Amino acid sequence: MRSLTLKFTLAFLLVGVITAVLVAALIGVQGRGEFDRFLLNRDQEILLDTLKAYYAENSTWDGVDQALTEDPFFTNHSHDVALLDEQGNVVFGDYDDLAKGELTNEVSIESGGQRVGTLLVEAEGLSNVGFLSPESEFLERTGRASITILAGSVALALVLGALLARTLTRPIRELTAASSAMAKGDFKQTVKAASNDEIGTLASSFNQMSSYVADSTRARKQLTADIAHDLRTPLTILRSFAEGLQDGTLEPSEENFATIHDEVVHLQHLVEDLRTLSLADAGELKLNLQPASLGKLIDRAVAAHSLEAKRKSLALNAKVDPSLSQISLDAERMAQVFNNLISNSLAHTEEGEIVISAHQENGYLHVEVSDTGIGISPENINQVFDRFYRKDEARQRNPAGSTGLGLAIARAIVDAHGGKISVVSKLGEGTRFQILLPINPQI
Repeated sequence: MRSLTLKFTLAFLLVGVITAVLVAALIGVQGRGEFDRFLLNRDQEILLDTLKAYYAENSTWDGVDQALTEDPFFTNHSHDVALLDEQGNVVFGDYDDLAKGELTNEVSIESGGQRVGTLLVEAEGLSNVGFLSPESEFLERTGRASITILAGSVALALVLGALLARTLTRPIRELTAASSAMAKGDFKQTVKAASNDEIGTLASSFNQMSSYVADSTRARKQLTADIAHDLRTPLTILRSFAEGLQDGTLEPSEENFATIHDEVVHLQHLVEDLRTLSLADAGELKLNLQPASLGKLIDRAVAAHSLEAKRKSLALNAKVDPSLSQISLDAERMAQVFNNLISNSLAHTEEGEIVISAHQENGYLHVEVSDTGIGISPENINQVFDRFYRKDEARQRNPAGSTGLGLAIARAIVDAHGGKISVVSKLGEGTRFQILLPINPQI
């Protein structure tokens, strides 16, 4: 059952059906009882009128028993009533059986303004005989029974409705409690998504949101620690050199000034990289889109790193399909992506080659940067695009002075161009970064 609307509809239908069945059953039972009572009362009323007419005609009760017993109608009621004359003698009916029960009414029979007899009525008989007509009493009692049944059905509907409402709203209460806990800073909140309706979908979305917020909070705290760590080293070096130059323990040599300059450049790169990432996170990374040749950008990146590759005795080659279409992109930003990927490969490749290739297929430009380096272990491959991720646990800078943000920046720039970047690697055999750029990007 996937629809909350359907659940509520069926719940209301269930309450209505149960209430209707109960009301129908109660009305049936009560109605039959009241109708039987009505027939009994009506018969006893007829008996009372007959007795009054008999005495008015004969001025005595003599022969009343015979007259009544000849009629099967009155004989059937002989056990329900007893007729006493003015002296209290039984002239009709079974007084002994009535005496064993509880008499509820005595109806005086009068003639000529004098009491000439008494009609005794059994407890199950007409309680208002002689005061209300059977029809009036039937209507009165039926009305009271209807009100009682109506009140009972309303109470039952309320109970069933409350139980169903409590069951259906339990997930909402759990979501409310979890949301309140998150509002107070406890982001490790999950709720059970036990159904496939809208509430279940909401619970699943809440769990995803909670997980995302918890991961983002953890990443933010880690980022703060990483930034502090990466700032501490160059600042410590700069401070030590400044103090050394100030107190004379260090000479103002070209080598010392070069070290200071390198640390300042590293700080500048770190700040610029952080700024780029913050703009990307805010969706404000501005792109200067112009028609550009991807092949020329790749050739430029290869030329910029050829000297370093030669120094490490590595082959750095470009394999670009000459028929590549020009696409609209930010040339400087995309050059930064290629530079970051090639620098990453150079840092982790000791022998072999690094190849950057590009070809066109299915409306996309496919770019690959592959190397024969040390590769990435399966447990770490999902972290390579994380900020400040480095393969070494000591988190020391490599000789190139990496800030640990290059791959994160590459992903941000590719995403801003409407493309995708991924990595495939095998430990000890090498790594291959793959970029897909749409030829007609929807940015």
